[in-house]
Amino acid sequence: MNKTSQEKILLHPVDAWIDREPLDHSDVADLRDDEGNRLYRFPKAWSDDQIMTALDFANRTYAKGHKAGEQARSKAIRLLLEEN
Repeated sequence: MNKTSQEKILLHPVDAWIDREPLDHSDVADLRDDEGNRLYRFPKAWSDDQIMTALDFANRTYAKGHKAGEQARSKAIRLLLEEN
């Protein structure tokens, strides 16, 4: 992922790990953060590469949503300032 220092992401891949033996299910693989929180649950058949590709997609989508929100907020502020 090509990101700038200001781009927001959901979870950095370095901080992610894949739990293939969660206590509550044996047929899944959980993507977890560095604190052990589950971000998403995948079928166990998914490879580590597939799961990390899904994380990359999630990070890209999160960043685009964050950027769109910032742009909308900036536009709203500009419109309010123009009214006054």
